[in-house]
Amino acid sequence: MSPQAEALVTAAEISRLAGVTRATVSNWRRRHADFPDPAGGTESSPTYALAAVRAWLKARGQLAEDSPADELHNELRSRTDPGRTAAALLPCVVAASGCTDAELSALESGRDADLVAWAHGAAADPVTAVAGAEVLPDEPETPGLLRTLLRCLSAEGARRALETAAEYLDPGTGGAHTTPEPLAEVMAALLGEAPSTVFDPACGSGALLAAA
Repeated sequence: MSPQAEALVTAAEISRLAGVTRATVSNWRRRHADFPDPAGGTESSPTYALAAVRAWLKARGQLAEDSPADELHNELRSRTDPGRTAAALLPCVVAASGCTDAELSALESGRDADLVAWAHGAAADPVTAVAGAEVLPDEPETPGLLRTLLRCLSAEGARRALETAAEYLDPGTGGAHTTPEPLAEVMAALLGEAPSTVFDPACGSGALLAAA
């Protein structure tokens, strides 16, 4: 099992966690000596250990309740390679789109081994496999990650789960954002039957057009 990297958050992400403005977070940093010290980043743009920030906010009743998508976001952020992990979850999203609520609930409450086997089966099945996505490793953390994904899918749907994964897959910089190939494959697969006409006026490199 590879060690997980310490999850770090910016001031903007702290404001989202607490449901306050960025200015409020700046005030906390200045006024409270026990506010967590920076764990990375730069002097002008520091980052903080997520666990320490959550503990500080919780102690003051400032921690907003996480939604299933927030939980998935935090799970992915804690991974050594969030992008690779997010891509590995995409076949599960496609497979889950064909499941009933009862089936998703049964998967979530089932044995760890069965849940991991389901994920590996989704990655190997030509119907649900996603180009470029690796198989999730059989590690102690994997069942928990999959259950978080299933809760997100059940409560907020495939679109929200994909949006969360896309935060770690999108390599766009400087205002240019391309659709990563694995994400494009999932979006096309969720269409069901192949469309006869596809219109994408901002196609960029055409990854989504090619997948569709």
